[in-house]
Amino acid sequence: THTATIDSSISPSVIYALISTTVLVTSLGRLVKTKMKMFWRALVAMATVSSLALAFSTTIPPLQRINANYPPTCLEAETRDFSFSDGHRRDLLVASSMGILMGVVGNTPSAGAAEAEPTQSTDGEGVVMYKTTSGLKYIELEPGRSMDASPRYGQICVISYKAYLKLPNAKDKEQFDSSGSYVLKHGSGRMIPGLDEGLHTMKPGGLRRMIIPPKLGFVQSGLGPLPQYPWDRSKLNSLLERMIDQRGGNLVYDVRLEKVMDDEADQGYYDDAELTPEEMEEIQQRLLKGRSTNT
Repeated sequence: THTATIDSSISPSVIYALISTTVLVTSLGRLVKTKMKMFWRALVAMATVSSLALAFSTTIPPLQRINANYPPTCLEAETRDFSFSDGHRRDLLVASSMGILMGVVGNTPSAGAAEAEPTQSTDGEGVVMYKTTSGLKYIELEPGRSMDASPRYGQICVISYKAYLKLPNAKDKEQFDSSGSYVLKHGSGRMIPGLDEGLHTMKPGGLRRMIIPPKLGFVQSGLGPLPQYPWDRSKLNSLLERMIDQRGGNLVYDVRLEKVMDDEADQGYYDDAELTPEEMEEIQQRLLKGRSTNT
């Protein structure tokens, strides 16, 4: 069996906006009924509707959790490369003894799958489809500027995109989001894994269609990009529920990499050498030792 838990709770600011609007409508309604003409009644009604729409569009929080238990084949663990230099490595070993390692590891980019050579296949119309070892598929719609470098983890990327969800029983994909200028930090762990992986080998100016399986999509809380407006987030929720019910489907992103730039605030954690198995084992031992000491 598989379930989906979607948390879209309303913040206190929404409740405050609703109470304030109710008081405003009640007060103005009495005034309108006794003294104002029809023109002013209509004007007040339009202002009330506008204030309600503004309150909901600005204060309802985005989708906070999509926790889907897919079949085991959709939850295969990803290979992750944990990157730290020699100096940072020593700091990490010390920090792990204080129990703060999990926050660092949880935000580390999954570079292994993106760096592997993808396989190629061609359909009857000559369209070349690439597939990586993680299960991501993509089509190069426009190759981009070959002289420019692909984005490195830790850099700032500006993208434009259109996002769809294709259900297995549907004839066509359904669009749920789009953006003409979306800024992200590549490899920060805040993007859905499939999109982050697909960006890693793109060239600036290029346009790529990414076909992202469920295990590389919205698999945990806090992942983006999420639709800006609440009705688009509601549509995404509905599509994800249908995808889980039908036990299949893919996210489809048409992404153009507009610009890549260095992050002046980056401290160099993304480009360092990866940890060795021995160091990972030492970290685990220190974590276990720290937990036993605290208990």
